[in-house]
Amino acid sequence: MSPDAVALANALLASLRYRGEPLRDANVPFSAIVGVIGTILQTSRFFPPDLRPVDLGDGALIERLQRYRYRVHERHEIGQLRFSELSFRSYFFLRSAVRRYLRHHRALLRVRRVRISGWPW
Repeated sequence: MSPDAVALANALLASLRYRGEPLRDANVPFSAIVGVIGTILQTSRFFPPDLRPVDLGDGALIERLQRYRYRVHERHEIGQLRFSELSFRSYFFLRSAVRRYLRHHRALLRVRRVRISGWPW
């Protein structure tokens, strides 16, 4: 994995949390995103590490339950400052959990014209 791919993945993940400059018109490898999230989940139970399921507004987060078990928590905005109940899905593979995490943000990715190469829809 090239350093440029890792830098693009870090910039993309930061921009999804509205930190840093929004990434636009970019092509980010899916494997780089999985690698960055996997590295963070080795030291933290959650991705993003500063967010917990109870603090989740409109968004998603990945929780590492065991070595090969992950849970993606999601909440959607259903009205102005009204949110749905917290839902979750469990996965055995990190790639599947990352795919679900990114699917939650797919509308934002489309608007910003960010393409994820190797992303199995």
